[in-house]
Amino acid sequence: MKDLLVLAADADMEAFLRELCRRHKALGIRPVTTDIKRHPMHDPGMVKDGAELARMQKGEYMRVLLMWDHRGSGQEQNMPSAVADEMQGRLDMCSWRENSRVVIIDPELELWLWHCTPAIARHWGKSVGELEDWVKIMR
Repeated sequence: MKDLLVLAADADMEAFLRELCRRHKALGIRPVTTDIKRHPMHDPGMVKDGAELARMQKGEYMRVLLMWDHRGSGQEQNMPSAVADEMQGRLDMCSWRENSRVVIIDPELELWLWHCTPAIARHWGKSVGELEDWVKIMR
C-alpha cells in the first residue's frame, strides 16, 4: 500500500506536487510513496466527483489529498473554506475520515508561482527577506 494519493486538477499542479514530493529532505520528512493523478475535467471535475474518484482507490493508499484552484471550479460564488468543508465531508463519507485533506488554492497556483516576490510577501505578512529565506530552506 502506498502512502499518498494526490488528485490534482491540472498539469501545472501535478508538476508542482511531483517536485514538492521529491524534496522530502528539504521538508524534513521521510520519503513518501506517492501517486499524483490529474483529473481530466480539471477544477470543476474535482468538485463534481473528486471524492468519489478517491473512494475507488481506497484500498491502495493510506491517505488522499484533493487539490484544485478555486477560480475556475464553478464554485467562485462560495467561500473556498465552505467548499473545502463540503468536500471533506464527502471524503469522510467515502471511508477517508482522518486520512484525507482538501486543499483549495486561492488565488490559483499559477499566480503564486509566477507572481512578483513583494506581492507574495505582502500577502503572507512577511518581508521579502523572510520569504527569500523560506525559499532557500525549501531548496
